[in-house]
Amino acid sequence: MLFNTVKIGILSLPRPNGKPLHETARISREIEELGHDPVPINYRRTAIGITETGRQLYQYNPAGTEMWPIEIDAVIPRIGRFTKEGVLALSALELASITSTATSNAVRIAKDKIETQMILDKAGIPTPRSIIPVGKLPEKSDIFLKAIQSNHRGPVIIKSAAGSHGKGVTIAESRRSGRSIIDSLPEGPFMVQEFIEPSENQRHDDIRLVVIGGQVITAMRRMAENNAEEEEFRANLSLGGKAEIYEPTQREREMAIKSAEAVGLEIAGVDIMHSFRGPMVTEVNDNLELGIENISGINIASLMAKIAVDKAITSRSIFENIDSDE
Repeated sequence: MLFNTVKIGILSLPRPNGKPLHETARISREIEELGHDPVPINYRRTAIGITETGRQLYQYNPAGTEMWPIEIDAVIPRIGRFTKEGVLALSALELASITSTATSNAVRIAKDKIETQMILDKAGIPTPRSIIPVGKLPEKSDIFLKAIQSNHRGPVIIKSAAGSHGKGVTIAESRRSGRSIIDSLPEGPFMVQEFIEPSENQRHDDIRLVVIGGQVITAMRRMAENNAEEEEFRANLSLGGKAEIYEPTQREREMAIKSAEAVGLEIAGVDIMHSFRGPMVTEVNDNLELGIENISGINIASLMAKIAVDKAITSRSIFENIDSDE
């Protein structure tokens, strides 16, 4: 059966000047290369309509002079900041029977480092030792530090529940600094996590594996960029880290695929660090950045576009068959 052009929504935020982000532009071009129409959707300018005609997600302009229904066949969520608004818009599309490359629940879990940690642990995937206060903090925070530091000394990592690009992650070099950091935090969920010592080359690094459709497509090793004034422990490229192509082991591939499945993501960036206990998954990212294309030479945006187009065509076929039966 031949299908007409499908419309693929890209649920994302634009740059402050209104132009699309690099990833949105890349995916849009690949959708066009496949002969279909990309539809960028600014989820911070959407409205959910619940009327006599059913549920509908609308887009409106900044001036508030126009509002139109979003008509797409599938959506690729690229939710960064303002997670709540993005997940709500995605949920509205799901409830309107629009197929997506990631469910709103999977995106919500991936955005919450604490819930991700618990789900990975339940799935039997090795993760760093962590403790997560969920209520009012006690007068003394030593109990949290002691629960993580087996030798009662050395650094720990303190993470906020959300955050990306290394933001919301702090290292406490000592018990005293750990107490100070925790005591200064506003009430709200955070995580105290063991610090994973750097590898033999004395450089903090991690492995980013790209999982698409249940397969590891490529991987890179990210290394923190240190200088004489300060030792950086975060290997994020946005913080000046360096990267190189990496050939993951079979064990690392299995861990990455299992992690993406546990969170419920078909497209994911899984971060792994090595420790004296072996490899451990530190994060599962739903909003995969495409900088790794320059390192691997693999057209990841095209793979993402193909998944969305295939989902759109399959969904349209199902609805057409239902209509013909009726």
